[in-house]
Amino acid sequence: MPSMFTQLLNQYRNTITRPIHVLGIDLGTTNSVIAELVWDPNDDQEPVANCFTISQEMPDGTMYTHELVPSVVANKNNKCFVGEGAKQLRAQVNDYGLTEHKNIFYEVKNDIGVRLSYQLAPDSYKNAAEISAHILSFLYNEAQKQNNIDPDHIVITVPASFQVAQRRDTLK
Repeated sequence: MPSMFTQLLNQYRNTITRPIHVLGIDLGTTNSVIAELVWDPNDDQEPVANCFTISQEMPDGTMYTHELVPSVVANKNNKCFVGEGAKQLRAQVNDYGLTEHKNIFYEVKNDIGVRLSYQLAPDSYKNAAEISAHILSFLYNEAQKQNNIDPDHIVITVPASFQVAQRRDTLK
């Protein structure tokens, strides 16, 4: 018996004539990840989801590559670090003169939908939606470097417990 996924694909196979490219992003409180699914209705194979392996710049200029991207953003000397590099900076905030909600940001997903602003932060780092946008943009740009096909759809997961304001800020 075919899987529910196969049944769904077969249902749309006759109405969709070109390949479909979908990106899925899990914007997590601790870590985030991006995956893609490409489906060609003219191919009998079921699509396979591919989780991108993302290169993340470290403070020393080296690169760290992994599927998981820590949901941490740092602005050090007007340079934006997202992921493992920002996480390393967080571990040494005193050494780098970083201050939470000024130039180092983590666990901001908890502030999405709340009318909280980070007054000491530079422009584009003023609230949780803007910080989350740095993470989402980073993930999207890195995925585009690996597969530059424009996506037909982008799906961003949110917790079932998110209220309307939290969902709105995530879309923003």
